Amino acid sequence: MTHAPSPLGTPAVRREARDKVTGAARYAAEHTPPGCAYAWPVPATVARGRVTAVHADEVLALPGVLAVLTHENAPRLEEPDDPTLALLQSARVPHRGWYVALVVADTLENAGAAADALRIEYAREEHDVRLTAHHPGLYTPEQANGGHPAVRERGDFDTAFAAAAVRIDATYTMTALHNHPMEPHAATAWWDDGHLTVYDSAQGSRAVQDVLARIFGREKSRVTVVSEHVGGGFGSKGTPRPQPVLAAMAALHTGRPVKLALPRRQLAAVVGHRAPTVQRVRLGAGADGVITALAHEVITHTSTVNEFVEQAAVPARTMYTSPHSRTGHRVAELDVPTPSWMRAPGERPGCTPWSRRWTNSPSPPGWTRWNCGCATNPAPNPTAAGPSAAGTWPSACGRGPGASAGSGAIRVRASAAKGTCCWAPGWLPAPTPSWSVRPPPPRTPPPTART
Repeated sequence: MTHAPSPLGTPAVRREARDKVTGAARYAAEHTPPGCAYAWPVPATVARGRVTAVHADEVLALPGVLAVLTHENAPRLEEPDDPTLALLQSARVPHRGWYVALVVADTLENAGAAADALRIEYAREEHDVRLTAHHPGLYTPEQANGGHPAVRERGDFDTAFAAAAVRIDATYTMTALHNHPMEPHAATAWWDDGHLTVYDSAQGSRAVQDVLARIFGREKSRVTVVSEHVGGGFGSKGTPRPQPVLAAMAALHTGRPVKLALPRRQLAAVVGHRAPTVQRVRLGAGADGVITALAHEVITHTSTVNEFVEQAAVPARTMYTSPHSRTGHRVAELDVPTPSWMRAPGERPGCTPWSRRWTNSPSPPGWTRWNCGCATNPAPNPTAAGPSAAGTWPSACGRGPGASAGSGAIRVRASAAKGTCCWAPGWLPAPTPSWSVRPPPPRTPPPTART
């Protein structure tokens, strides 16, 4: 057994530890009811279009193949709240990798071989998959992920930025990032007298139960979802994904328990991803090192299936205090998989602009070089913040005397209103007694700026 501190300070037993290290723990794909069949999904190979023919008869003649589900014969589903789960309901192909068929066989090997052999014909359509800063289809959504307003403005950024003593204007391009947890997205499903039972690799079994009950038209009491162990998710298993829906459809169609593990090479197209972004960051500061103007403007993409807007500009509203700011998101609807949650902040570049200034410019006279830091709860008004105790970090920052400042040392100011802190990063004047300052660790600046 392993032990971890409890809130009361006494050791707490991690109950599943021994089962996991000895291999006794059973994950979603390790439950095999009697008569279990195996399913293998077939992704679209075109970027956009429609399915015009599925040659199911060719693979139904192969050894062990029990069924081939397509939009023509799959069970009909009630419309889900998340359109990415409207699987095998129409001939439409909104993006490459969208599931267009499901092969069910007596063994995993036979299912995979039949899925590879299945011939599908398409009517191809023009597609658009490239995000650019000047995409003609860019629009401003109402909200970003988490219910945040897509755009927020305060003061007069343009005037304040033009008047700032120090200005930074930089654009950063981030590629897409994809979830690949150790345990693939998997489910084992069966029906018993109208009751659906699913073992699913999910971070929330209740959410899966709600979705399955809705789309299959069942009372929640007639749907049981078990997610006892999850081998990683990183957010990609935080909402229901295709595997429990497809497994339940196949089990309903064949009358047998069905097991389905999404092949790893298919995950990037069907379980969400962190969308790419083009981010323009403009920062202006006065001679005292306090930020006077801030703009963080993000361009990202979403799909034609379901809108999801990465909230990349939202942290700039709380990282730094500025009386003049503009933060917002614009989105291009492309023929790509739908973005979704992904573990760890997608809100970048964060401190990068100030670090760039630090590494690429000489110090002005009377100024001291400092690296950057990001405040999670800045003082709401710089003029209202009082000094912190000399040589210490405000307690609300979660740091004690001698604590590291993350990427470097920062001027720290306690908020009289909330007891929180504000780190003024970048170029700072030489410290005064009213500020608590911890110098950054020794470092050799790189020869060129990193953009």
